[in-house]
This record gives sequence, C-alpha cells and structure tokens, in this order.
Amino acid sequence: RNLQLHQQRVSHLCDEMLHEKPVHYLQFLRNKENMLKKKARRIADKSLHNHFWKKIIYLVHEKVSKKEVQAFVIQKKHALFELIFFLDYSDESLHEIRKVLKDILNDWKYIGSYVPAALPDYFTNKKNIEVFADTLGEFHDLCIALYFFKPIYINKITDEKEKQILLTLRQKLEQSKGEIKEDISTLLHHVKQEME
Repeated sequence: RNLQLHQQRVSHLCDEMLHEKPVHYLQFLRNKENMLKKKARRIADKSLHNHFWKKIIYLVHEKVSKKEVQAFVIQKKHALFELIFFLDYSDESLHEIRKVLKDILNDWKYIGSYVPAALPDYFTNKKNIEVFADTLGEFHDLCIALYFFKPIYINKITDEKEKQILLTLRQKLEQSKGEIKEDISTLLHHVKQEME
C-alpha cells in the first residue's frame, strides 16, 4: 500500500511541479509492488481468516466493564503524557502519539464520557483529536514517502535527468515535512503548557 500511495504522490508532485514523470523509477516501484502483492497473496492463502474473524467478533465492547474502560483511558493518558513531554519530537514519537490518538478515536463511543476527566482540554474534543491525528497521519505519510527516496531506491536509476527530478521531489517533500513538523510541535507545546 505504501508503494501504491508513493507512486500516486510522485505522479501528483510531478504534475504540480511541472516535471516529467520519472518513468524508470515508477516502473521499479511497480515491479517491487507486484512482487510484494504475490508474497501477500501466498501469506493470505495460508491464514486462518475465519478463525481470526470469529476471535474479533467475540471481543465485543459491550462486555467490557466500567472499570476496564477507565483503566484503558488512564493507560492512554499516561502514554500520551509520556510522549508529549519528550524534549524533541522524533518521527517515531510523533507516530506513537498518532497511534494513541487513533486508539482513543476508535473507542470514542465507549470511552468518550471518560475522556474529559483524563486528558488535556484540547484532546477532550473529538474533532480536535481527528484533525490532529490526520495531521500526524499526513506527516507519517511524508516520512514513508521520503524512505522511498533513499539511495537504495534512487541509485537504481541510471538516467541522470530522472535522478535530478527525484532529488527535486525529495527536497520538496522534506520541506513539506519540516513545515508540518513545525505546526505539530507548536500545537504540542501549547498542550504541554496546558498540562503543566
């Protein structure tokens, strides 16, 4: 999926920046994607899909007690506080914050009434969490996109003109990533002040 999204992003960026599409690079990514699809199909054929589905259905939220819900919210609160109080936000810590927020959003129906007592004011509003999680998701997508511009990918391309296009695209994504990270850090700084 990451390879599919990256190919779309590269094509879109080339259109936006009026660059030729890096055809060799995109073909290389398609080949890698096709190889991984075949591998995924082999794994999926071996999995016990019905067994997993029954396990998921069995774990119905209505069976969870009030005490367990409160413990879950407190656990997410501690995870969030620990991550927010990092002095420097790494790509990994921002991704972890997003995962905590997504856990809260996914279970909002069951935990929403417990959130105001546990989390900072900004995170007691579901819409704020959704917007912030989306921003963190966009940031994470840029991290993944930049991974595909590492030398192990770019060095597969021998066409110098295409290599230059790829370097320009990488630079654009790095700039976007930096801007989003600055916005995220500013918001987290305000949330941190609220928590102190």
